[in-house]
Amino acid sequence: VYNSVPACLAVAAVRATSGRAPFGYLHRIQQALFEEGLDVNDPDWLAGTAADLGFDGAAVRAALHDPAALDRLQAEFAGARVYGTQALP
Repeated sequence: VYNSVPACLAVAAVRATSGRAPFGYLHRIQQALFEEGLDVNDPDWLAGTAADLGFDGAAVRAALHDPAALDRLQAEFAGARVYGTQALP
C-alpha cells in the first residue's frame, strides 16, 4: 500500500495558502504517480511542483514537517471515514 500522507499534506498546504481548491496541483500529483511512476512523496518534488504551478513551495515544504499540519490532516481523514472513505487514489 502506497503511503500518500506527504502528498496529502502538500495538497492541504496548497489549499490553505492559496485559499482555493488545489485541483491543478492534485491532478499533477496523480498524473506523476499513475502515469509517470514518480515518487510523489519526495519533498523536493512536492515543493517544486507547487512552485511551478504558482503556489507557495516553501509552505508545502514546511507542512511536511509540521506536527500540527499532520494532526489537521488526520482529523480530515477521520471525517472522511464517517462517509465510508478508506483510501484515496
